[in-house]
Amino acid sequence: MFLTKEGFYKDKIIELDIPVARYKPYTYTEKECLSLNKDRQIPCFNIQANFRVSLKNGWLRINSDEYNITDYYISDVLTLLSNECNVTLFTGYENLQYLPAYLLQDFNNTVTLSVDANKSPIRISKEIADPNSLFNGISSIDTLISSTILYDTNSDQEINKVIDENNFIYFEPTSSTKLMVQFISLSFQTNITLDSKLFSNINISNIIKNKEII
Repeated sequence: MFLTKEGFYKDKIIELDIPVARYKPYTYTEKECLSLNKDRQIPCFNIQANFRVSLKNGWLRINSDEYNITDYYISDVLTLLSNECNVTLFTGYENLQYLPAYLLQDFNNTVTLSVDANKSPIRISKEIADPNSLFNGISSIDTLISSTILYDTNSDQEINKVIDENNFIYFEPTSSTKLMVQFISLSFQTNITLDSKLFSNINISNIIKNKEII
């Protein structure tokens, strides 16, 4: 069984005669998700939110609410998100909303990093130069720091700190001090992945061209 070529947007084109057998019949692991080819991703819609929004293994989390979207369409996901977020479907991509929601790539608009903090002061922007590149499954447009915690790995105790107006962090350093930083993306682009394990079950070309609901 093969899927025929269909141009979706700009210069992105699905390869001619894609053998559907290459797609795995099981849920992707975290490692496999990170290895998905970006050339096989299609931007779908943009989300603006100042709280956690994530999608993993068919579960959509919006702040403290969770929804199983396995049997949903992307249009249903847009409705859920628009109740609490500012959601924008990209112009020219409107027909993507008729695709099944399981084609959406897993994403998370929060990420936490731990870096060595054996000197004081320390500046996060120097230690982590490009926070927008840290997120998996999304293209972050606007990122900020949501929390910073200094702790001693030996005692597992939090360490007092002072942050000045230039975002330098002052503290009493030790060889076992770590700085934990959580970033949140306030505006980000989600993607459809053509490497979905369920891609072989649908004819994307018909849905895109004819708004066919299956």
